Amino acid sequence: MLNCEPGNCLTATGDFDGAAVVIEECGNNATALNSWVVPQGAGKVGTIQIFGDKCLDVINGVNADGTKLQIWTCAAGNTAVGGDHYMVWDKQVHRRDQWQLGGWEPGGTIQVWDCDETFSNPNQLWNVLAVTEPTSFTVSLKKDTSLCIAASSNATNAAVIVDTCKPGSVLQTWSDPKNTGQIVIADNQCITLKSSTANDGTKLILSPCVEDSVVIFQLWGHQTGVLNSQAAAKSCIDLTNGVETPGNQLQLWGCWVFTTNVDNTNQDWIVNNTF
Repeated sequence: MLNCEPGNCLTATGDFDGAAVVIEECGNNATALNSWVVPQGAGKVGTIQIFGDKCLDVINGVNADGTKLQIWTCAAGNTAVGGDHYMVWDKQVHRRDQWQLGGWEPGGTIQVWDCDETFSNPNQLWNVLAVTEPTSFTVSLKKDTSLCIAASSNATNAAVIVDTCKPGSVLQTWSDPKNTGQIVIADNQCITLKSSTANDGTKLILSPCVEDSVVIFQLWGHQTGVLNSQAAAKSCIDLTNGVETPGNQLQLWGCWVFTTNVDNTNQDWIVNNTF
């Protein structure tokens, strides 16, 4: 992410919770410190990630001019959105802050500030270089990253389970080819609710992907944090009964982070994108 001042990039100062986000010279090549990922696609509400599991974060969630930015381990409910030449924090519907420079020199801090709606403030103008969408992704359980979301087979009605991660496995490699929110495996099978009633405890299966976007039983938010369902408000993919045994069929359950603001480790996932 480049500021309009030539050669300057949005940069994390390290790979740890609380690392400051500053402006630094881009250099000739992208580095791990200035290469950011927008899993939901450009212009869509979602996290802005770095180092695989860290997200751009407003310190302490303070919704005020001058609040500095940092990176923090990704968690559900913390979102930002990128536009064509600006990036907007989606903390509150009625307040839209842009990230702007606290200084032009290398090391200058990044903060939230009221948007200049005329787009004439150069401190708030940014460009994204070489935007790409992930070609595939795997999903691992945050509390035990040796376990991945998998299909028991690639057949219709196959159970969606947790299984030991196997790099390259076609039963654990997912995609969203149309960037609509479907989680697709080989043979055009999608993660789907087993029942048309999206209740707590509804199990997950594979069914043929349907292109019609109104088939909300196949639509999910799939970024690091919770994998929330569009068929049921504030519900997400859950490790059934917390059982980490390979073969345990996954279910839909109310997201604790939305209803109680408490993290539930059975609902916390890491999405590993391949570009």
